[in-house]
Amino acid sequence: MPEWPHLARGLSRQPMGEFSMGTRKSAGDESGAVEVAKTPRAAKKATAPTAGAKTAKKKPGAPKGEPKPKSRNPLRKNMKRGEKATQVKPIAEIVPAPPTLAEELGLTTQEAVFVDCYLVHFNGRRAYQEAGYQSKSDGASSSAASHLLRRPNVAEYLRRRSRDMIERVEDEQNKLITVLTYTAYADHNELIENRIDCCRFCYGENHLYQFTPNEFERYKERHAEECAAAVVLGNDPPVLDPKGGIGFNPNLEPFEDCPECFGRGREAIVLKDTRYLSPAAQALYAGVKTTKDGIEVLTNNQGKARETLAKIHKLYDDSTKVNVSFDPQELETRFGEGMKNARARSQEMLEDRRKAREERGDS
Repeated sequence: MPEWPHLARGLSRQPMGEFSMGTRKSAGDESGAVEVAKTPRAAKKATAPTAGAKTAKKKPGAPKGEPKPKSRNPLRKNMKRGEKATQVKPIAEIVPAPPTLAEELGLTTQEAVFVDCYLVHFNGRRAYQEAGYQSKSDGASSSAASHLLRRPNVAEYLRRRSRDMIERVEDEQNKLITVLTYTAYADHNELIENRIDCCRFCYGENHLYQFTPNEFERYKERHAEECAAAVVLGNDPPVLDPKGGIGFNPNLEPFEDCPECFGRGREAIVLKDTRYLSPAAQALYAGVKTTKDGIEVLTNNQGKARETLAKIHKLYDDSTKVNVSFDPQELETRFGEGMKNARARSQEMLEDRRKAREERGDS
């Protein structure tokens, strides 16, 4: 490293934190001056403007004693000290909303409101007034509504809206018929079962009482307590009787030759988990009610549902019809005879009254 000694000799003291580094005299430099490489701080001072040179005007800051203006970045509003604000990137493209049916057909908002009101009660005058149109009289409103309904775009909008309403009504009808069908033909066993299971003696050894594993453990604990009590009293401890053994399963069918239940088993009421019901069972299920006798499962009326379905599909007609057939000539003859008899009775009543007055001596 041959240049290090020269660099060391080129160091010179500078004011307060500045220093310069000398370099070797170049071969073509006759003045013998030593070139000095300045540090950034020295370079900054060297480039300071001289007197008389124009300088850029600084923006006036806030006067002393007044608060500094707040940052224009809205992200700094709720920021903590030390956090950096990030600029929100603008959305590249905003997708416009699809045009409505009224906009596609070129209807104004008032015309669309008029058609919507008209579909509620099918009264042109009322719809015209409810839409906000002004008219001198009800007759003028009716005439203007009639002209408005005959416009091609308004008529097309009315036709499409009516078709949509009919489709929605048909959907609702189909849903109602589906629910009625489910209710009418659902199986009650999906909600509750009255089961006949085996008894304790059906599958026990020698048809003796059969335990479940936990029951047998408790049975042995009681036997151990009895043995301890017998030892304290000085008696012989009792012998553990396993009876019919372990393995009772209440879900098995009754044993036909069981000497205890004779194949009839035991009755058990089982309520199903309503979280896993089929659609038909859900339509039939109407909730539960707790009573003093236990839990009551509520169901919808299957008979009523079947009757409603029969009416919808017109399977029978429950209307009463009375058929009357008559001959006009015979009816006229009977009417004449009746009138004749009525006149005869009237004459008899008048004659009886006359005789009564003569007997009383009335004039």
